[in-house]
Amino acid sequence: MTTLSFIGNALIAFGPAVVVFLAYFARRPSLGLLVLASSFFGLVALLITSSIWLLLPGRAEMRSLDPTKSSSSAAATGATLTLVVSVVVQELVRFGSWHLIRIAEGGIILASENPRSKLHRVGVAGACGYGFGLVVALVTHVQALAESAGPGVRPSATCPAMPAVFLGSIQVMLGFFHQLAWTMLLFHALFQGVPVPGSSSHAGARVAASPPNSNGGVSNASSSSVSSASPALQPVLGAPVPTAGGPVVLRRPVLVAYVVVSHFVVSLTSLLQSPSVAASCAAPPAISAAILAVSAGLVWTSVRATVKKVE
Repeated sequence: MTTLSFIGNALIAFGPAVVVFLAYFARRPSLGLLVLASSFFGLVALLITSSIWLLLPGRAEMRSLDPTKSSSSAAATGATLTLVVSVVVQELVRFGSWHLIRIAEGGIILASENPRSKLHRVGVAGACGYGFGLVVALVTHVQALAESAGPGVRPSATCPAMPAVFLGSIQVMLGFFHQLAWTMLLFHALFQGVPVPGSSSHAGARVAASPPNSNGGVSNASSSSVSSASPALQPVLGAPVPTAGGPVVLRRPVLVAYVVVSHFVVSLTSLLQSPSVAASCAAPPAISAAILAVSAGLVWTSVRATVKKVE
C-alpha cells in the first residue's frame, strides 16, 4: 500500500512537469540546456534562503515537536520570516537570471533551432521557469515523498483523514506551475521595450547610439559594423520576432507587482492551516489554484498578443 502511495504521490507532484518536458522542451535541445542552466538559479535561491534561515529567530521552536519546549508565537514569527525571506530571495534570483539571459540572448538565438520564431522569448522564459520551479519542487518534496514509501503514512494534522504527503504533492504541483508562470510574466514585463539582438530595431538603436563623424553623419565604421557585424545573426535580421520586446499586455510595474504579491500570497497561505479549524487544509490549495488560474490567463494573453503583434 505504501508503494502505491509513493508512486501515486510522485505522479501527482512531478507527473505534469514530466509531461511538459517531453511535449515541449525535449524536442528543443537549446531550451533543454536552458532548463538545466536555470535549475542552477533555483539551487542558488534555496541555498541563500537556507543560509539566512539559520540566522532567523524562532528556528529552534519550529523544529521542536515538544509543545512544552516551543512557543507558538515564536514559531509563527519564524515561519513568517522564513516565507518572506524565501519569496524575496527567489524573486531577486529570478531577476538576476533574466539579466544574464538578456546579456547572452544573442548567443541563445544562434543556438536556437528556429531563431525566427515569434515565440523565441516565450520559450526562453518558459525554459527558465521550468528549471527553476522543478528544482524548488524536488528539494522541498523529495524527503516527504521518500517517507511515504513506508513503513507507514503520516496523516495530515489539519485533515487527519488525508495523508500529509498527498496534500503536499498537490501543493508542490501547483507551486511548480506558479514558478513557471511567474517567470514567464516577469520576463515578459522586463523585456518590454528591449529589442531582440539581430533585429532591425536593434540595429537601428546601434546606429542612433553611434557617434557622428565630422560631416555630421554616422561614422563609416559604426554604420559598417551595423551592416556587417555579427554575420551569424544576419539571417535573423528582419525576422518576425517582436523587435521591441513584444506587445504590452500590462505595464511593467503592474506585472512585476503582480508576480511579487501573488508569490507572497501563495506562500503565506500555508500559515492558514490550523488543527483547531476543521478542513483548514483545503484553504491553501484552493487559494493557490485560484491565483494560478489568474496567472495562466495573463500568460495566455501575453502569448496571444505576441503572436498577433508579429503577424
